[in-house]
Amino acid sequence: MSSLKVLLEDLSRYNDERHVPNSLKYWKHIVRQAYTHPGLLAVVVFRYGGWVRKCRIPILKQIMEAYYHLAYNWVRFRLQIEIPRDTTIGPGFRVDHYGCILINSQSTIGRNVTISQGVLLGGTETGAPTIGSDINCGVGVKIIGAIVLGDCMKIGAGSIVTKSFEGGQIIAGVPARVLRPLLRCPEPNGWVPDANWKPDNCS
Repeated sequence: MSSLKVLLEDLSRYNDERHVPNSLKYWKHIVRQAYTHPGLLAVVVFRYGGWVRKCRIPILKQIMEAYYHLAYNWVRFRLQIEIPRDTTIGPGFRVDHYGCILINSQSTIGRNVTISQGVLLGGTETGAPTIGSDINCGVGVKIIGAIVLGDCMKIGAGSIVTKSFEGGQIIAGVPARVLRPLLRCPEPNGWVPDANWKPDNCS
């Protein structure tokens, strides 16, 4: 998948009002989202950094590299979001808001993952986390070590996750534990269904 298509999938996660993609209303909405959810800017810079590394035109690459490092440091110090471009992150990545967000460059993240302020994906001597697709991380979640999280999960705010969990669950606590099965994958805004919903397959 090309870098542009991946970025467009990322932006679609911010389309809360369900505007027609690539319409004028859609792009106006995305611009507003960049103001209300500054983490969108960090996602754009992250994808741009990965695209720059693929450039094969020496002079152009040097110019774009300089711009990337300026943008990366602005995101890092002004928004307090640190997402190294070496990190493997699938399409549909959403960063809500900003502040104290750090992702280890050795982490692996699947599709349609949402993180909020205060989230840490940290490495230890054993390695860095691998998390699946369709996961929503609440505020202040800490995921530490060479653990594996399955697809379709909701991680409650303030949780500290230090062991692997299978997908299709809501986990929370210090240390994190299973609260109940997750019947449907989280929405982009983090909403999860109650027990009255019938199970659906993850997208």
